[in-house]
Amino acid sequence: MHAYARLLEQAAWRDWIERRALALAFAPDGPRKALGLEENRPTMSQLGALRAAVRRLRSFDDRGIAATWLNGVKSTENRRDAWPANALKQLERLFQDPGAIWAILGDDPPPVVTEQGREEVQRDLWAEAVQYLVEACCAARRAHAEGASQGSVGGGGYGAAS
Repeated sequence: MHAYARLLEQAAWRDWIERRALALAFAPDGPRKALGLEENRPTMSQLGALRAAVRRLRSFDDRGIAATWLNGVKSTENRRDAWPANALKQLERLFQDPGAIWAILGDDPPPVVTEQGREEVQRDLWAEAVQYLVEACCAARRAHAEGASQGSVGGGGYGAAS
């Protein structure tokens, strides 16, 4: 019964993670609030490199993959200069602190019924949550850039009304 309850908890949390990541990313100024991204910084190619790094994550134990990528960005002047300083700080926190993703997503996750359920679900779904948030923020950046190039997005930043 415990295994089935855990599966239900994980399914509910996955749904919540996806909804929260999308809501945060597509909210006005969402990518900036979630990950420190600016309207035009970093470049889409730098965001692609970030996406590639986080796609390789399978658990918090894999955070070294993302940390290695981030250290490479920080140690290469032209790559570092492509990123807002706040984004680099937020990504470093995201990759080092297992609770950072949950703080970003918010304090309204689904309930759990198993003993130590919240801690175990958060541990088990950390990589997925980071991936969802990064992907959602990149999609929001791309949508904003495409809207701005077509003249349908006002000058008010992410989520600006046309």
